[in-house]
Amino acid sequence: MHTPPCPQHEGASTALAASLCAALLVQWGLLALAPVDRQTWVLENVLLVIFVGALVATWPRFRFSAGAYLLMYIFLALHVIGGHYTYSLVPYDRWFEAVTGSTLSALTGWSRNHYDRLLHLLFGLLLALPAAQMLRHAGVPERLCPRLAVLLLMACSSLYELIEWAAALVFGGDLGVHYLGTQGDVWDGQRDMALAALGAVLAMLWPMVRQRRAARPPARRPVRTRRGVFESSSSALDTGVRQRAAACRRGRRVECRT
Repeated sequence: MHTPPCPQHEGASTALAASLCAALLVQWGLLALAPVDRQTWVLENVLLVIFVGALVATWPRFRFSAGAYLLMYIFLALHVIGGHYTYSLVPYDRWFEAVTGSTLSALTGWSRNHYDRLLHLLFGLLLALPAAQMLRHAGVPERLCPRLAVLLLMACSSLYELIEWAAALVFGGDLGVHYLGTQGDVWDGQRDMALAALGAVLAMLWPMVRQRRAARPPARRPVRTRRGVFESSSSALDTGVRQRAAACRRGRRVECRT
């Protein structure tokens, strides 16, 4: 059984989702006018269209929380930027220099463009909560949702790397190189999957910790009497201890035990 959402919260989620969808559509339209590489832009947006189409198709049957929609919007907005410039050419160094007077690569010693690495990390970090909510709606027990959300995102990250590899083989040339975005790193795919897994684990760490705390038995509470301190782990046992202590005080021959 699934508890129906509060109408007030559902209304807020619907309004926010509509606003974020409009904002993403405007951003996508503006960045679609003159991308750095049109063919790479098309490839980068195929999965975006599929993802947004799935959200629209499932809208009548299931809606995420407002927070989940905001997390998905942040990820998709950053992905749209990567598609416009191609991931390996996003000029974050130029933007950082305009604000601070120095490039980020000069400060960190980076020799490659790490925008793709950032997005792989955020893939796990931002989409873990929506994945957990989707699993809960599908009937997965709540205690398993955080763990299965991590595994689901790891599987999706691996599948995406396979899609990138297949696209590079099919299209080849500069298009395949730009879409694959390895930038000369032979371990690029493995690092990308590791970052996605790390992001998902970090996002689900707190829900898993909360579940462990909730599963712990209640703390034993001390009950002080004239003959010593009794410890009890439940209110029922506390009541029994108090009754025995009272009986002892009245002089009855009742064995006092913890």
